[in-house]
Amino acid sequence: MKPTCPEWHNFLESIWGDNTVSKCQLQEFVGYCLTDSIHYKKGAVFTGDSFAAREILSDVMKRVVGFDKCETLISTNIVKDSVLASLSERQLAIVYKTNYDLAPTEKFIIERMIEGASINFHELYRGNRSMKFLTKVALFADRNVLKASDVLHFDVTKTFSDGEHAAITERLLKEMPGIVQWANFGLERLERNGGVFTK
Repeated sequence: MKPTCPEWHNFLESIWGDNTVSKCQLQEFVGYCLTDSIHYKKGAVFTGDSFAAREILSDVMKRVVGFDKCETLISTNIVKDSVLASLSERQLAIVYKTNYDLAPTEKFIIERMIEGASINFHELYRGNRSMKFLTKVALFADRNVLKASDVLHFDVTKTFSDGEHAAITERLLKEMPGIVQWANFGLERLERNGGVFTK
């Protein structure tokens, strides 16, 4: 019997209703995060008032990709050499914006990472390095502060109580094999469409 994820689909329905574009784009982006490629040059920005919903989305992405392949950080830390050295070995960066606007250096590094352009940093014992990261970026912020052409924008306004948050998370943990399969289907669709995300 193939794994399924009805609770996951119910959750997406609760936050986006009949907005199939957002649902398909999320599926494709999470599938993209499973790869060690930056071929499609696209990041994601999650905005909106619902902290709980955004936390659920963040947690699911980290579980699908694998905690060992993800890095969670606040935006001000992305300029640090030690953080960049760690990110160079990750497939997904979950970035929480701490201020109303990204500082120019923070925005520069995030956009370079999404675009697959080289980033310079210093790594302990290895010296100065310049490399293209294979790290996909999911930015959680109060508004979209990145170039629209570089990111998929997901607005999340549906709110949940602490109890609902915990209950949804518990139910989704049981569906992780099905959610991983859901992400792989998204990657397959993205590849069939030549890297063009659903519009």
